[in-house]
Amino acid sequence: MASDAVLSQYLSAGGSWEKEGSIVPLSPQALERTLAFLKEAHARGFIPPQALEQGDADAGWALLLSGQVAITQVRAQRYLAGRDNLRNAAYAPVPTWDGRLVTIGRCWGFAVVTEDPVRQAAAAQVITWLLDATRHATWTFAADYLPTRRSALALWGQADPYFTFLRDQLEAARHRPAGAAYDGASRALQRAVTDVLTGAASPQEAARRATENVQP
Repeated sequence: MASDAVLSQYLSAGGSWEKEGSIVPLSPQALERTLAFLKEAHARGFIPPQALEQGDADAGWALLLSGQVAITQVRAQRYLAGRDNLRNAAYAPVPTWDGRLVTIGRCWGFAVVTEDPVRQAAAAQVITWLLDATRHATWTFAADYLPTRRSALALWGQADPYFTFLRDQLEAARHRPAGAAYDGASRALQRAVTDVLTGAASPQEAARRATENVQP
C-alpha cells in the first residue's frame, strides 16, 4: 500500500482524491511528477536504499535513532513521544514537489451503533464530554496525540515552538483515502515508486503502467 509520504507527494504534484476517499482515476501528470521527484531525491542520497525495505514510518524512526540515516519522515505522535531521546535534531516540513505544505492526517472517530434513542442521547453526552476542549487537550497532551480541535491545541500553550509547527501541519492536513477503490490504486502507486527507485522503470514508464492498470 502507498505510504503517507507517497500520498503527500502525489498531492503536491497536482494529484487529488474525492471526498469519498477515491483517487481513481490516477492523474498521469501528477504521478509522473511525483516519481521524478522521488527519483531525484534517491539519486541525491536523500532516500537511502533500505527505504523500500521498511514496513512503516516507525521503521524510519528506528533507523534515525541508530544513526543509520540522518533524516526521516515520522508521525507526530512518534516524535512527541520520543524526541527527548534525540540529540542535535530538528524538525521541518516534508520537502514537496512544488514546495507547498502538504501532510496526511489520520484520526479516530466515534460511531454510535445503537438505534435506541435513549442510548443515542447518552452516547452523544459521552462524546461531548470527551471532546470538551480542556479535557481533550489534557488527554491528547498526556498521550502524545494531536488534538482534533483548534481550541484544544491552543490549550497546549505556546512555550514550545513545535506546537506552532504542529498547528500549521494540521491546517494543511488532508485525510488519508480509504475503501475498495483506493486499495488497488494504492498498490499501483507503491509498485510505481518501487520500480522507479530500483531502476526497473523510468518515471514516465511507471506512471503509464500505473494509470493503465487502475481504471475508474
